[in-house]
Amino acid sequence: MESRGVSCAGRPPFWAWAAPDTADDRVAWTAVLLLGLDADDPGPFAGYRVLDLEIADELVVLSSYPRWNTFLHDVLMGEESAAMDWSIDADEFHDPDQMGVQACVPRLRADWVLGCRPLTAPLGD
Repeated sequence: MESRGVSCAGRPPFWAWAAPDTADDRVAWTAVLLLGLDADDPGPFAGYRVLDLEIADELVVLSSYPRWNTFLHDVLMGEESAAMDWSIDADEFHDPDQMGVQACVPRLRADWVLGCRPLTAPLGD
């Protein structure tokens, strides 16, 4: 983030989707995949919340979620040249699901929170 002009003051950034929450199962299925939750057990979902945020553009670093995964794979597998490609393809910006662009922000402020709702287990596949 520092190389993109956003200081985290030594703290890890917050990660978010760079699109409005649609309040459908996409957020829940992402939680299943990324947090290792069991879609058939709604219990663990009770500990999570979905926040709608409004953050000034100059504090948000956007990047390609698929490219981030490639970067992490290369780092974890010891591949040579584990350099992050920060570019975002045009089709990622225009994806109707808007799940290809991720956002990182340096901190979370209460006045950025527009809404908060419980994360609920997805209804099915």
